Amino acid sequence: MTSIFSYLFNVTIILPKTIDQPKDQPINSAFITFIIYSIDSWNKERVEGYASYQIPKFSTPISYKNNIKLEAWLPKSRNCVHNLRRYFIGGTVKLAEPNYISVPTNFNGKLLSKFGMETEHRGSLNITLSNLIQRSKSIENINNINTSDIVSAQALVKSVNNVMASFKRARQRMLLACQPILSPSHN
Repeated sequence: MTSIFSYLFNVTIILPKTIDQPKDQPINSAFITFIIYSIDSWNKERVEGYASYQIPKFSTPISYKNNIKLEAWLPKSRNCVHNLRRYFIGGTVKLAEPNYISVPTNFNGKLLSKFGMETEHRGSLNITLSNLIQRSKSIENINNINTSDIVSAQALVKSVNNVMASFKRARQRMLLACQPILSPSHN
């Protein structure tokens, strides 16, 4: 089954000139996390899969456009009751924390193991990422960029989370607006 849904959104990140990060600690890359939902004709809602993409810290060109194919996955259910519930009444076993796809926010250790988590392939997600980096000073040599000039992962994730929250609110408003049209009594 192929579904095509397109939603253009823009994220603008304005960073301070200095980022409070120890010099010996590398800056983590930020991730865009996708949670793929489906709603059928009986308004049963399911999570169809998860996918994520690691945003590059910087790129050699100042702007680029990239078509990316992400593989979506879903935690494998160990109980047939969950599969029956998913099929008949909707709902899915969801991740307790969507950031588990990359590094959980509550993780403080040195080694992260996801051993034992069984997943199943749920298709692919094609995205087009356009990136534009603008700095106040000109870049003559990409190797001379200081870590203070690079996007902090927390600032980027917070901005992306704000955009996704706005998208969810807009989606709810759209569903509420379409509800009278889709109701059987309207026919």
